[in-house]
Amino acid sequence: MAKRIGKYKVSAKETTLSMEDGGNINGTLTLGIQTTVTAAGPTTPSVAGVNIIKADTTDNNVTFGGLADGVTGQIVHIIKSVAANNLVLENAEGDSQDFLLGADTTFTAKPGGITVIYDGSNWIPLAHTALS
Repeated sequence: MAKRIGKYKVSAKETTLSMEDGGNINGTLTLGIQTTVTAAGPTTPSVAGVNIIKADTTDNNVTFGGLADGVTGQIVHIIKSVAANNLVLENAEGDSQDFLLGADTTFTAKPGGITVIYDGSNWIPLAHTALS
């Protein structure tokens, strides 16, 4: 049986809720996380339906030339959760959805990450940590 929340009708079988008409979320919002990306690739991971990419640099450097399948306004968090090795984001590498960072960006020696937004052509940085 569906439960009405404001003007929205939600049932236990539904897995998504459209907020196109506005609304508030009270509680926890869980974002989709892509399978961890390692040095083996891909170098341009798909972010279709994904808001978090975990770069596993445990065994080697991980390099991204851009992201694929983004939609305008999409925000993606790229996380380097291990201190070992580097996470490298290549600036304007020539992929269909490039990072527009001003220069190649390398995260070294400690965990960190970056948040980017897709403007319809490029991924633009919003915030980052542990940048060297």
